[in-house]
Formats: sequence, structure tokens, C-alpha cells
Amino acid sequence: MRQAFRRSRPTPVTFTLLGGLAVLYVLSCIPGGLSLASLINGPSVPELVQVGGNARDLTFGNLELWRLLTATLLHGGFVHILMNSLALWNLGGQLEEVAGGEEVLLAFVVTGIVGSLASAFLGNPQIISIGASGAIVGLFGFICAVGTRSLAQLLEQLRRNVMNIVLLLGLGFIIPNVDNWAHIGGILSGIAL
Repeated sequence: MRQAFRRSRPTPVTFTLLGGLAVLYVLSCIPGGLSLASLINGPSVPELVQVGGNARDLTFGNLELWRLLTATLLHGGFVHILMNSLALWNLGGQLEEVAGGEEVLLAFVVTGIVGSLASAFLGNPQIISIGASGAIVGLFGFICAVGTRSLAQLLEQLRRNVMNIVLLLGLGFIIPNVDNWAHIGGILSGIAL
């Protein structure tokens, strides 16, 4: 029997984050009329703006800084939240086993906000940015740095994970509507944490 998905310790913070993202996804679909189609397709762009999507003109032009966090918690469709949830379950669970739940929560929030900042300042000011992937990539950066005690150890850990990093960031150039600035901000802030 395969045991690849069994954890040696419970990961309550990761499961709470996953549950919270799922609930917020359903709630974000309500303004357009909750239906099976809206749950599959996700909220429209105007609905995402209404519930907290991030864009430079909204976040900084209107001084709605709360969008830096809320955008991290929103998703644009079922496939979007599914992919981010699978990545969060994997990376958050690993990190929670190694470093603890408080560190997962801190890393998720901080790297999500930094990813949103990078997206707002360096991305297209008119594009609405949403999704937990900046925070998830931030967790990956945090995992790479956990336990390193010197710059040499950190660089060695990053070298060992170079293919994962290339895949995480490279897919953003291949798949349309992926916010690479949020990913770059997330991974750099995760490593810095």
C-alpha cells in the first residue's frame, strides 16, 4: 500500500488555510449568483475587484491596502483553486511538519503580501491579480532556506531545487494570466524569511 500522502504529524494550520480558501472561493462566487457554473468558472473580473482583487490603481491609487492580503485569498476558477490547494497541501504540510504551524501561517501571509506588492508595483497596473500562488511559491522559498546556517548552505539548497524553481517560474511564461511578479516576490520573501 502506498503511503506517499500520509503525514507523520497533523498539519492543522495547512488544513485551516485550505478550508479558508475553499470557503472564500464559494463566497466570492455569490455576488454573481451562486450556481454550478459560477463555482466552476469562478467570479468575473468585476466581482473579483468588488471582493478584493489587487491592482496598482486600486490598491495604491485608492489606498485600499487590504487588497494586498485579500487578493492572495481569492481564486478565478475551480482549476485555479484546485491547483493552488494541491500545492499548498504539499508545501504547507511539509513546512508545518518541519518548522511548525505558526511559521506556515507567518510565511503564507508575509510572502502573499510581498507577492502582491511585487505584482502591484512591477506588473501591469490595470490587471487584476488574485491567487495564493505567490504565497505558495513563498512557502517553497521558505522550505529551501529552513535549516540553512550560511549563504553557502542556502545556495546549495537552491541549486538542488533549481529545476523546481525553474518549473514554478517558467510555467508563468507559458501559461497565460499567471502573475510571475507575485511568484518572484513570494519566493524571494520566502527565502528572506
